[in-house]
Amino acid sequence: MKAVKKFLKQQFHRALLKVFRRLGNRNNYYLIRGNIEQANRYTNPILNKPESWFVDFGECWFYSLDTVRYGTLELLSREIYEHEIEGSVAEVGVFQGIFASAINNYFPDRKLYLFDTFEGFDERDVQIDRQMGYGTQSYHDFSNTTIDLVLSRMSHQEKAIVKKGWFPESASGCEDEKFCFVSLDADLYQPIYAGLCWFYPKLAHGGYIMVNDYNIDNYPGAKKAVREFAKNNSISYIALPDMGGSVVIGKPLL
Repeated sequence: MKAVKKFLKQQFHRALLKVFRRLGNRNNYYLIRGNIEQANRYTNPILNKPESWFVDFGECWFYSLDTVRYGTLELLSREIYEHEIEGSVAEVGVFQGIFASAINNYFPDRKLYLFDTFEGFDERDVQIDRQMGYGTQSYHDFSNTTIDLVLSRMSHQEKAIVKKGWFPESASGCEDEKFCFVSLDADLYQPIYAGLCWFYPKLAHGGYIMVNDYNIDNYPGAKKAVREFAKNNSISYIALPDMGGSVVIGKPLL
C-alpha cells in the first residue's frame, strides 16, 4: 500500500511539473528547481555549471511550489554575484534545512551560518509574543529536526557552520563577520527583531535580508518586528506574494 501511495505521489508530482512547464513556456516565467529551463539559463559563476545552479528538493518537492520565494532567492544571488558583493550567508530558523539547502546551493563559495535551537521555539521567545497579546495564536512544533538531517541536505556541506542555541546568544564568535544574504525565518517577534538588529549593521552594501512570515496570520510578531525595525532605522522593505508572506530588506550599494 505504501508503494502504491508513493507511486501515485510521484505521478502527481510529474503531472504538476508538466503544467508548470507549459505555463512557464507560454508566459516566459522562470520557475526555480529547473522545472522550467530558461532559454538562456543562468550559469553559476563559481561552479560554472548550470545544472548545479538549481535546487533539487527531492522528497520535499512541495516547497518547490513556492516559486516566488525561491525565485527571489535565486535572483538576489545573481545580484550579489554580479555586483561582486562580499560576505557570508546565514539563516536564523533553519528547522529541517529546506530553505537553507537552497541558500547553500546558490552561494556555493560562501560560509553558511545555520542558527537554530534545533529543538523548536525557545520558551523565552514564546512568552514575549504572549505578553504582546499573541498568546491565542497557534504555534507550530519545530522540534522534529536534527543537525545531521539539516547537514545531509547541504550540497556544499563543508561551507555549513552550525550555531545551535538561542539567538542572539548563539551568534557569539561571529561579531566580526560580514554578510551578503540573510534569511530570518524564526516566526516570533524577539528572534526576528534581534536578528534584524544584529545582522543589518553587518550586512554588506548591496546585500539583502529576507524575513519570512511577515504576512502570515499565525505569527503577527514577525510583522511587528519588521515594522518597528524599519521605522526605528528609517529603512524600507518590499513585501513578496510568496507562500511565506516574506519581505526583503536591502542595503544600498555604495
